[in-house]
Amino acid sequence: MTPTQHPENEDRALQEKLQLCNQIVRLMVQIRQQEEKDDQERLLELAQKKGEGWTDLLQSLSVTALHVLEVIGEHEPINGIQIARHLDLTKGAVSKIVKKLLEQQLLVTEKLENNRKEIYFRLTGQGREIFLWHQEVHPQLEEQGKRFLSRYSTEELQLLVRFWQDYLDYVS
Repeated sequence: MTPTQHPENEDRALQEKLQLCNQIVRLMVQIRQQEEKDDQERLLELAQKKGEGWTDLLQSLSVTALHVLEVIGEHEPINGIQIARHLDLTKGAVSKIVKKLLEQQLLVTEKLENNRKEIYFRLTGQGREIFLWHQEVHPQLEEQGKRFLSRYSTEELQLLVRFWQDYLDYVS
């Protein structure tokens, strides 16, 4: 009997695997929380640049609301179903976010000449300013990510790609 065939070794290996899985899940949650915190800090920096009237508005925006503004800015005019598809959100979630963005006067609605039934969305001037700011931030974040990842070998990066792709396929 080899050492790996002993039941106590199998139990130990299973326990180690379970601990590693728990650690990875905790780290993923911490990463998500840190990204939310960083996004809020960036919004506060923008609010300070823009002035007093912007602080409450920008503090009330969620990351998902920023992504809705981004999709609208890139594809306007666009309807709620199309927004939901771009962001892989439910129509109900998009509807709730869009309602808030309309109340905050970051969006306007319109109906197209050839389709008077559906409601489409466009950014207001203020919505466009937030959209453009968000567009400027993305390349900076991507560059930071590339610098961080450059410390890993090609093999390690391949494993990370496989891991995140498998994770996305699993949760989709």
